[in-house]
Amino acid sequence: MSLTPDEIADREFGFGLRGYDQDEVRSFLVEVAGELEHAREGAGSPGDAEIQQNAEAEAEILRARSRAVLAAAQEEAIRLVAEAHVRIDRRAGAPTDPAGTDAPSSTVEAVGETISAMVRVRDQLLEQLIEVRSQVDEAVLVAQADPVLGRPAEQ
Repeated sequence: MSLTPDEIADREFGFGLRGYDQDEVRSFLVEVAGELEHAREGAGSPGDAEIQQNAEAEAEILRARSRAVLAAAQEEAIRLVAEAHVRIDRRAGAPTDPAGTDAPSSTVEAVGETISAMVRVRDQLLEQLIEVRSQVDEAVLVAQADPVLGRPAEQ
């Protein structure tokens, strides 16, 4: 049930033998109605919509940045994998060592270095993605909050 300030202020109560003082009750109801009206006026100020629009725009910018970082990370990972395949193919054609093993030790070292480089790049990109995600989450929370009263906005 949703009460309006006028409904609160105009509420009438029956008389009882040991009831409350009618003037005090009336005065309190008028005060409550005024507070309700004040709260409703403050919650819907034009600045709130602008703040929400700005927060949503910032969230979209952060989402676009995160998509760009993710695309760059995927491209870099593909490039590193292709580079590793080329190195492995080159090394596979190299002569084996005198002991007769199938892969020379330099090939294993090169593959290990390539994998280490790929892991470092992946870790850096993941850190960037986590930071961007955190910023997006923060912007969404700001957009969903009522900045005047500090509580979720009514929808």
